Amino acid sequence: MHFEDIKAALRKQGYSQKRVADCLNVSPSTVHNVMYGACKSERIATFISKIIGIDRGEIWPGRYATRAERLRKAS
Repeated sequence: MHFEDIKAALRKQGYSQKRVADCLNVSPSTVHNVMYGACKSERIATFISKIIGIDRGEIWPGRYATRAERLRKAS
């Protein structure tokens, strides 16, 4: 998903990058970097995906392993 599409999806749910940052007690720049794909944070990505109702794998394809993928790697 493109960065601007993520921003728009958040806005539709009444969230801004700052609001996400405040909810998670992180800086807005950290949220921006995760949304843009410059860094990873499962906690922030999961929070965003729950807000907009889209799986992390669809928002950031190949960036975050699904639970099933993590379990396969562990065995």
